[in-house]
Amino acid sequence: MKDSLLIKEHHPDAEIYVFYIDIRAFGKGFEDLFRRSKEEGVNYIRGLPGEITEDPTIKNLRIRVENTTAARVEEYELDMVILALGLEPTDDLKQLANMLNISQTSDGFVMEAHPKLRPVDAPTPGIFFAGSVEAPKDIKDSVTQAGAAVARSSIILNSQTLKMEALKAVVDFDKCTSCGVCAKVCPYGAIKVDIKAKTGAHVVAAACAGCGTCAAECRFDAITMQHFSDAQLLAQIDAALEKEPEKKIISFLCNWCSYARGDLA
Repeated sequence: MKDSLLIKEHHPDAEIYVFYIDIRAFGKGFEDLFRRSKEEGVNYIRGLPGEITEDPTIKNLRIRVENTTAARVEEYELDMVILALGLEPTDDLKQLANMLNISQTSDGFVMEAHPKLRPVDAPTPGIFFAGSVEAPKDIKDSVTQAGAAVARSSIILNSQTLKMEALKAVVDFDKCTSCGVCAKVCPYGAIKVDIKAKTGAHVVAAACAGCGTCAAECRFDAITMQHFSDAQLLAQIDAALEKEPEKKIISFLCNWCSYARGDLA
């Protein structure tokens, strides 16, 4: 919509067609851009082009599209066709994420610590996000997030002491076989295992975020979460169900995914 208005501003006689399936003008002022572009003569046609051919004589492009609003197949001859693509993360982001022990979403962008409470923080302490590295954003959202990242980082830079989460992974060396599975699944690179020396898994407490992935994957039950042992969890369940248990529902949710989704629901 913005690009079509810019073209109309510099070339008022240009004929512009926008082929779409759904338009969601969700941002501030975006609906106004949509209305203005239609008033300036931009044609919006609901339907995706199924075929593009080139005229061998004049080199123009012919587009066949099913106009779902008019319920007919239409053909347009155009000088230029522009394909609007979705924003994808750069290929180097995966290497950077592995280097900094940062998790990525299924579409390749970096994952924040919490979508509502810590939207610019990485799960790894001391790392903050700004711009389209976390998700596709426009200039306004990028500037806003950059300001939030600066504010969050200034807290660390101006602090003489740092507070760490008390929830950490604890290894029982009597049960640990140094198989190395915990080190492979840890998304923060907080576990070191010398498989040859068989000295057991060692947790770097400063890097551990307490996600519990290692404890869930350990088939020898050699890892527990500090302050969240099986005995403590069972005691919490008993306390929660002490009165009117038939009226209560207990859920075990991951702090980084299912809990956040449940909170949003």
